[in-house]
Amino acid sequence: MGGRIAAVLLLGGLVLTACQIAPDRSLDAATLHFNEVGFRGAPGGHPLTGSAILTPTFADHRVVKWTRPIRYRITGFNDDLHATAERFLIEIAKTARIKISVAGDGVDDANFIVRLEDVDVFEPSPMEYASCYANVIQYKGHINRVSVHIARAKPRQIEHCLVHEILHGFGLAHASRLPSAVNYAYQLIEPSSWDWLAVRALYDARLIANKSRTEMLPVARQVLRELQSTTARSSAR
Repeated sequence: MGGRIAAVLLLGGLVLTACQIAPDRSLDAATLHFNEVGFRGAPGGHPLTGSAILTPTFADHRVVKWTRPIRYRITGFNDDLHATAERFLIEIAKTARIKISVAGDGVDDANFIVRLEDVDVFEPSPMEYASCYANVIQYKGHINRVSVHIARAKPRQIEHCLVHEILHGFGLAHASRLPSAVNYAYQLIEPSSWDWLAVRALYDARLIANKSRTEMLPVARQVLRELQSTTARSSAR
């Protein structure tokens, strides 16, 4: 097997076996995080739970990502929150190497809309309440359109909703372990280092839209290894 990694999903964890490779806890952690956030499907989990992971379809969740330029529109926010939303969009798109620009004035010009709604809470379904949500329209793993909806709240809660839902809009699912803006256990108002690493890995050309977790997780681990190695060399200079 040489230096190749065999990755196996087991009871919600990732069991990694390697030949002639010493264990790398940082790489294992990055891979575990990507295993949660790098693939989308149903059930997705709010947050990701053991019951969701144990469903037969979990291994068949797919890579979902932008492969076309983003044209964004932000509406309803004050100047400060508008600037925050715009910064998140531009920084994440830059990390993903996706072209991004402000949409024109036409109704259909924007394919990524971030909107502050004049409501206190959303009710996506009976007995389910949310202060924000993202509607991600994709076809065969290629994202075509995203709309992010934010309810009225205190500025810090709105900032958390913005980063959480915009990351969903770039294809990330929920996390349940490491510090992350898409982990409900942490009310982060910026993407964590794990999130930035996951975005960079997801948008590597080797991670192919609509390919399954089973196919792409070993590829993602190799990408993460290279990204961490590059970061370590840069830090050592």
